[in-house]
Amino acid sequence: MAKPNPKSLTSHLRLNDNRLTGPIPKELAAVSSLKVVFENNPRLEGPELLGLFRNQETQSLHSSPMAQLLTWSGQACYVHLQAQPSEARDMFQHLRAPTKFLLLIIKVPPSQSVLATASSSILDSSKSIIIIIMSFKALTLWLWCIWLNLFDLSLGAVRHYKFNVQYMIHKPDCIEHLVMAINGQFPGPTIRAQVGDTLHIALTNNLFTEGTLIHWHGIRQRTAGLYGSLIVDLAKGQKEPFHYDGEFNLLLSDWWHESTQVLEVGLSSIPFRWVNDPQSLLINGRGQYNCSMAANLINTTLPQCKFKGGEECEPQILQVDPNKTYRIRIASTTSLVSLNFAIANHKMVVVEADGNYVQPFTIDDIHIHSGESYSVLVTTNQDPNKNYWISVAISGRETTPQALTILNYKTVPTTIFPSSPPSMTPQFDDFNHTKAFTHKILALKGTPPPPQQYDRRLLLLSTENLVNGYGKYAINNISLVLPTTSYLGAIKYKIGGVFDQNPPPENFSTDYDIFNPPMNPNSKTGNGVYMFELNHVVDVILQNANALNGKISELHPWHLHGHDFWVLGYGEGKFKASDESKFNLKNPPLRNTAVLFPYSWTALRFKADNPGVWAFHCHIEPHLHMGMGVVFAEAVQHVDHIPGSCGCYRI
Repeated sequence: MAKPNPKSLTSHLRLNDNRLTGPIPKELAAVSSLKVVFENNPRLEGPELLGLFRNQETQSLHSSPMAQLLTWSGQACYVHLQAQPSEARDMFQHLRAPTKFLLLIIKVPPSQSVLATASSSILDSSKSIIIIIMSFKALTLWLWCIWLNLFDLSLGAVRHYKFNVQYMIHKPDCIEHLVMAINGQFPGPTIRAQVGDTLHIALTNNLFTEGTLIHWHGIRQRTAGLYGSLIVDLAKGQKEPFHYDGEFNLLLSDWWHESTQVLEVGLSSIPFRWVNDPQSLLINGRGQYNCSMAANLINTTLPQCKFKGGEECEPQILQVDPNKTYRIRIASTTSLVSLNFAIANHKMVVVEADGNYVQPFTIDDIHIHSGESYSVLVTTNQDPNKNYWISVAISGRETTPQALTILNYKTVPTTIFPSSPPSMTPQFDDFNHTKAFTHKILALKGTPPPPQQYDRRLLLLSTENLVNGYGKYAINNISLVLPTTSYLGAIKYKIGGVFDQNPPPENFSTDYDIFNPPMNPNSKTGNGVYMFELNHVVDVILQNANALNGKISELHPWHLHGHDFWVLGYGEGKFKASDESKFNLKNPPLRNTAVLFPYSWTALRFKADNPGVWAFHCHIEPHLHMGMGVVFAEAVQHVDHIPGSCGCYRI
């Protein structure tokens, strides 16, 4: 057997943008007994898989339980070296020098001498550790090793949280209302973890009248207030690609005085009753309905707010030092509206979107849709003898007052309000402003590029329809109604009669006129599932159209559970085959929420590498309630364990 040369391995296998690149070392390729296996994909092995390492589309490295130890692109990566004891001893001796291996699982017949040699060889290296030695069936010993000169890698901490969900009387916008709180907090507590950590969250539902679930994509939105932040920091030793001196976290939400139940009944009634605009906007759960902090500076009938201190609706002021740079994490938990966010006299540099780095660009204001999140950098380089408005508003609408707080330079008392009015928002129908911002979002260099080809493509037409006289939204003429039994359990355990076994349509008629109300407004309900094979590359083309009545087309932010996707492009009118030439395959942003503009299409691409059942839906809550969503299932047979009795299935 050829002996690997550590210098050769080091020179050939390089870490570049979080993936292994370079040709397969001939010394390693010559080891005929080397077998490399990806879980759920046993046909890939040996040098072929080493090539897959090199060309892997998604390079994220995640920790997982010991049963899988590591994942690469959502799959467990097992590298098996089948060798005789003497060969294993030689291999370990030659691995004493630092190499560029990610993970080795050495399987050898029981031999104390081999293990002793292996252990001493590894432990002699200051940059290598043995993770675990364990016995299977008393005959086979597996030695799990990770060379830390490649990654500063840790299995991560296990963090435990207990969430008690309960009703609480609260005054988010100075008006008393019933809210949902977590551990007595509104909004809920912030969870902060590092990449690789395992979160154990025990949720106790103390609500009297309804069940609940919590879904994270950085945030969880709920009209009645059940939301909070999940912030995942880089692993220890890793650095952000930008500098900042401090940070703030802002959750933006809309707020109604009517209960969620009343609003939902209106959406499901004849005659149809729309929810209309919210009464208030909240910043970190605080807003003002019956007064304005800027009443003396703007055209309003509201009185000037006069806070005594300690009010539940009193704004949280952002206190800063002059000439520093701050990171502000902004997440929209709105149920309906798109928001405009601005800081008076201060530019913002966008550096992150939906948890993924983007090429930095400078803007005056951010247009943020429901379910989206951004990080911006703000430099406090203005007059330190003044305070400045932070404003959140529904673009161009005056029915809902602005939410306001203050960027307070610590050289000035917090009690001194700004002397100039807050920033003006773009007009509601100024989609060019929104599009200009959206089109600037491009992936930072080093972000995993998309696969160049797809295995399957769905063309999904979003329309407003009627089902038995009730107002609904439909995708390819089917309005989603979720079954009462979990999709995941039904598919995993082959339970019949739970959902429609006929797959939903994968496209729509090429004759459909997207610029006019539908010729036939009638649709039907359904709960079929789009089934994908593991690791298939899926394209989704979202197509927008005219509403049920009038000449109007709405905006829809679409969110995919369980994945990030590449936003390949946007286009006007109806999508056609030639539009594929406009796709950005070089640096498309990775997102989990993407906007579908009026009378337009949006093209997405993702890899079905996360076994399970996942919702894909408009993040505007009334639209989802009325059926604007679909369900994806991928490789459910590879989901190891589903709780049998606690009722905590996910769809």
